[in-house]
Formats: sequence, structure tokens, C-alpha cells
Amino acid sequence: MFQVWRFSSFPAVGILALLASGCGSEETMKGSLSFLDSKGEGVPQEGVSIKIFDKDGIVAIRRKSRVMLGEQVIQLKGGESSSDFVDNYLSSLFDIVDSTPSLDELETDDAGLFDFSFTGGECLIAAHFVAGDENPRWLRLIGRNAIKQEGIDLNTGNQLKFGGIEDFVSLAEIEDQFKIRLGELGLLAEWKPKLEPQNLIYISPGNFVMGSKDGDALRGKNETVHGVTITHGFWMGKYEVTNERWNAVWAITDFNSSEQKLPVSQVSHGKAQAFCWKLTESERGAENLPAGFIYRLPTEAEWEYACRAGTSSVFSFGDDPASLSEHAWHQGNSRRIYHQVGTKTANAWGLHDMYGNVLEWCFDWYGDYPSFPVVNPLGALRGKGRVLRGGGYTSAESQCRSGSRDQWASISRSFNVGFRVVLGCPL
Repeated sequence: MFQVWRFSSFPAVGILALLASGCGSEETMKGSLSFLDSKGEGVPQEGVSIKIFDKDGIVAIRRKSRVMLGEQVIQLKGGESSSDFVDNYLSSLFDIVDSTPSLDELETDDAGLFDFSFTGGECLIAAHFVAGDENPRWLRLIGRNAIKQEGIDLNTGNQLKFGGIEDFVSLAEIEDQFKIRLGELGLLAEWKPKLEPQNLIYISPGNFVMGSKDGDALRGKNETVHGVTITHGFWMGKYEVTNERWNAVWAITDFNSSEQKLPVSQVSHGKAQAFCWKLTESERGAENLPAGFIYRLPTEAEWEYACRAGTSSVFSFGDDPASLSEHAWHQGNSRRIYHQVGTKTANAWGLHDMYGNVLEWCFDWYGDYPSFPVVNPLGALRGKGRVLRGGGYTSAESQCRSGSRDQWASISRSFNVGFRVVLGCPL
């Protein structure tokens, strides 16, 4: 349980007492709502609106509230205050609560009493009442195992309370997201002149539609359309990692100089991650890293977000595959060999070879997409293979789309598989 909204000028304290009776999978609960007056005596509150949400309502509010927080974070410009940000978030949160269908909606009687049915393992109670010039809102998640014989005391102490850290965004998380984003904006101003010469492109946070629409040409399986919000900016390699970069990081001197600008290949997922760790260690020692940032593989969502570069079409340059050869080395023009990086047209954000040349490892395990909006997704918790994106020099047009997905075992190595780095927050 944690406190999140102060009403400093509100003289009374609200009490919502829930008394349990009965047993079984569906129980009737008796509640009462009252203020404490200046003498500390309870004053029943008549006609207060009470909403009860079951599991479906809880899930809906949780998902919407997390997406909303992400959207508000990416709109920060750097001059906002933490208190204003929290107030705006909570105001929007109750817009979500008010618009979400409830299991039950009722009012307290003239004695401040009400009854409601409790189904499942937990329910969410939202109360809204007027007290002078204030309009206090209560939101409380209650688990069946938390209800005691004497009831549940929701004395707010002039503050709104949430319950269930796993189900709702906490005040600490709201403030952390705010601080992290403001910190990133400060780092951007400082580090942009230092990182751009290292062939890193800054990708601002934002939201986009991930996957492929039903009517998209060449659409593949497991490309369910869903909204994604990326709340943290990150730097992405302008090019796929080259043999030259690979050899420099590992201090390899015995190599063919004519292949320096070719993308490194035959790299397993684990070796790609090891390269990122080694690069982070080296650059941190040289003080070439922003505080808190590391080199790593992009998440699948970050990769597609950067690939699309603000577009929603089949390719970042449009829907017609006839133009693919201007942007990618693929099955139709590669002569079945990979090519020097950066020789094809970049996308609108300055990234080269997002299609073709070599397939690129992503951080995620391969899994089914959700059908609802998400924030900073990390993919499946486990799986048989890791995600590969973008297609390679042996790939058909259908495999070189923004929404195209592939998976290989983590230990796999191939001449048409490489990777691209991201410099960003740890996952």
C-alpha cells in the first residue's frame, strides 16, 4: 500500500470500512463510508458513488494506466516539475477509471452504508465524493485474504491510496520515470556531439504501431498489430557492426583488410551480447559512455521502431517492393554475397541496411505478440529461438519488411547473420 495524492487543505479524513460476511467463491461485503469531524467522530456520507471492478476491469485499468504514463513521459520537454507531472498523471488515471466498465456501481445510503458482491481473489474499489472545495478520489485494490472479521480500514489521511504494486503504477515508479526522462534530456545535450561522430544515431522515445495490418502485402504469421510506447531514447548503430569494429574491440590483428567494411557474420546471439559487454567495458574505462548507459542488442520493439522511422507502411520507403533494391541487398540483387555497409540508401532517421545484407539479432526470445498496447516490451520470457530482424542478402522481399520476423536458436551461426548495437538503458 502506498500514498499518492495529497489534499492539504482538506480538513476531514475519509474512512471506508469493508466488513466481510459469508464464504465461498462469491461473498457479500458490507461497507461504510464516513468523514471524521473535528472531534474525531464519524459522519456518514450519503450518496457517494462507489465503483467495484473485477479482474477484467483491474487488468484494463492497469494496462491503460501504464500506456498513459509512457505517453506522458515521452512528452516531457525538460522544464516540468515532478509534482505537476504526478498531478497530471493522476487526473488522467481517473479518466481511465471513469471510462472503464465496472462490475458494480452503487451509492451509499443515508447511513453511509452499501453492500457489494466480491467475486474472485481480489477487486478494485473506486470512490469519489465532494468535501467542501475538494473532490477526493480513492482507489484501492483488495484481496480476499486481506479481509478480516473487523473489516478493512481505508483511512486515507487526506491522501489517495493505491493497493497492489504488481497491478498499478506506484508513485515511486511515476517519479522514477519522470527523473529518468529528464536525465536523458540532459545527457542528450551533452553527449550528442560526442556520439554522432561514432556513427550512432539518437532515436527519440515515441509510440508506433508494431506488426503488420491484415491488408499489408506479403504479411507473415505472428505479426499481430498492437500499439507500442518506447519511453526511453537510445542510440542505435548507423551501420551493422563491421569486421573492422569487431576486430578492434577484440584486439584481433590478423584479418583481411579488404573485408573491414563488411558486416561481421557467423556470430551467435551469445557472442553478439559478449561483444556488447566488451565494448561497454572498454568505452566506460575511456569515459566515453553517458552515465547509466550500456551497449546491448536492441529489443525487437526498438528495432522495428527505428526501422519504421515514423512510418506505418510495409517498408520505411512505402508499400511498393519495387524500390527495395535502392535500400537493401537482398535475394534479387546481392549475387548471394554480403556487401559493404552503408552503400544503400538510409531510412528517414539515417540508419543504413535495416533491410537486407545480414539478418540482425535482437535481445528478445521469439514469442507471440499481445493484442493490446504495451510499454517497452521485452518479448517472451523464454522460447526456442531469439529474434532476428531485417532479412539478409539471401532473403526474399517478404522477409525484408519492417514487420517481418524470424527466429533462430541462440547458438546459430551463419554467413547471413550479424547484428547492430544500441547504446541505452540496461534492460
